[in-house]
Amino acid sequence: MSLRILILALLTFGAGSFVWWVELQTQREDEQHSAEQSLAVDIARAAKDIQRIKIENHNGVLFSAVKEKDQWLATHLDTIMTFPSDTGKLAQFAGALTNIAVVESKTANAENYTRLGVESVRSEDAQSVLVEIGGPREVFSLLVGRMAKGQRGTYVRQPEEQTSMLVSERIPLPATQGDWLSRDVMPFKEKMLLSVVKEVTGTSPLDFERKEDGEWTIPSVDEGALYHPLAVSEAVNGLMHIDYEAVKPFLQHEWNEVTIAQQWLFTLEDESKVWLYVSTPDENGHYQLWINTPDSPHWVSEWVFVLSEYQVQPFEVSLSTLLQS
Repeated sequence: MSLRILILALLTFGAGSFVWWVELQTQREDEQHSAEQSLAVDIARAAKDIQRIKIENHNGVLFSAVKEKDQWLATHLDTIMTFPSDTGKLAQFAGALTNIAVVESKTANAENYTRLGVESVRSEDAQSVLVEIGGPREVFSLLVGRMAKGQRGTYVRQPEEQTSMLVSERIPLPATQGDWLSRDVMPFKEKMLLSVVKEVTGTSPLDFERKEDGEWTIPSVDEGALYHPLAVSEAVNGLMHIDYEAVKPFLQHEWNEVTIAQQWLFTLEDESKVWLYVSTPDENGHYQLWINTPDSPHWVSEWVFVLSEYQVQPFEVSLSTLLQS
C-alpha cells in the first residue's frame, strides 16, 4: 500500500469518526432537550388540577392534604382527623410549579446528587424534599434540592430519572408540619362578640365590652387612662389571630395533666359561650392552648395548639399593659 493510499484511508476514517461523533452529540443534545421539555410539560400539567399533595423529607412527612370541594384539608397530623390548610401558601406553591421553566440540565452522576440536594429522601442525611402532587388518576413526583447560587432557580430531579435539572422558579415548601396549616382557627368573628373576660387565679377578672360603634372598652377604666384610645380594641383584635408552632389532637386525659395559667370567656351575640385556656410554659418555653366550644361544637375543639413565648403574647395582655405609664 502506497503512502498516499494510507493517508487517504486515515483521512476517510477520521472524517467518518468525526461525523459519527457529531451525530452522537446531536442525538444526546436532542434527547436532553426533549427531557427538559418533557419535565416542564409534566409539571405544568400536574399543577393544573392538583387534588392531593404530599411533601416529605428525610425525617418524614412535612405536609399532606386532599382537596374536598373548595377546601384543602391537611391529613398528616392524624390518621383520622383533618385540619384546614393555608390556601394562600398552597396557591403560591401551585403558582410556582405552573410557571416553571427548565434552565438547563445538570449532573446525571448519582455521586454528585448531594451537591445539588437532589439525592433520594431515603438516603442518609438527605437534604432533598420529595414532592408528590396528584390529580384524579395520576401522581407526579419531584425531588426538590438546593437553590442555585444567586437564587437563579432550584435544582430538581424526578426520582425515576438520572439527570437532574435547574429550573427557573423558587419552589416554596414547608419547613415544619405546622407551616402550611390555616391560622384562621377562631370559631367566630370579632363582630359576633359581645364581651370577653380574662381570668387568672389570684387576680381580678379583666372585662372587655364591645361598644355600639364596634370598638372595645374596659367598663371600670376611664378611656383617658389608656395609653391610646384604641388600646383595648387592638388587644381584643390580637386575640382573634392565633399563631402557633404546632398542633396536636386533643386528648382529655392528657389535657387533665396540663396546668392552666389563664382562661378566657368569649360571649357571643347569641349568648353562646366559648372558653379558651392557656397553660403554663413547659421546660422548653412552649405553651398549650385549647379552645372549648360547649354551646356549639366546632372542629377547633379537637386540637391543642402549641405556642412559643412570642406567639402567646396577645394573651398576656393585662390592665397594666393597657394603661399609660
